[in-house]
Amino acid sequence: MESTDEIRTMVMTREDLPILERFLAHYGESFEPGRPSRATFDEFIHLDSARCILALADEEPIGLCVAVRIPKLDTRTGFLFIDEIYVAEPWRRFGAGRRLIAHAEKLAKERRLAGIRLLARPVDEAAQAFYAALGYAGSVTLFHERLFVQGADQI
Repeated sequence: MESTDEIRTMVMTREDLPILERFLAHYGESFEPGRPSRATFDEFIHLDSARCILALADEEPIGLCVAVRIPKLDTRTGFLFIDEIYVAEPWRRFGAGRRLIAHAEKLAKERRLAGIRLLARPVDEAAQAFYAALGYAGSVTLFHERLFVQGADQI
């Protein structure tokens, strides 16, 4: 893969579902079978609190970032939570991940949110180094979960 300045990001709309389908046709093996479905994203993109940001290189989809604003019931500002970020293996280290994060940061700033939060597994040292290089501070937090589908991996 050659480095390109043609990597751009965009917030996905209903009309962009075919682009997402092209992405999944090439890189869907990285996701569990059938996920994300067209129906799931059709519902998702209508949520005011959620955004799917796509990265494209020469108009071909190469990555995505799923970000959600979790609303607060009081006056706290809240954060944008990056639930998922993925860049196709051949396009890693060419700036697509940085552009996806930058786009999410822009969305957070436009909404006047306090910042961005995301999770990285302790064993994923590459992700931790990537986020640190972008200025994200790591912290130790005890994460609790209760699974209703055995074997489900939700991070």
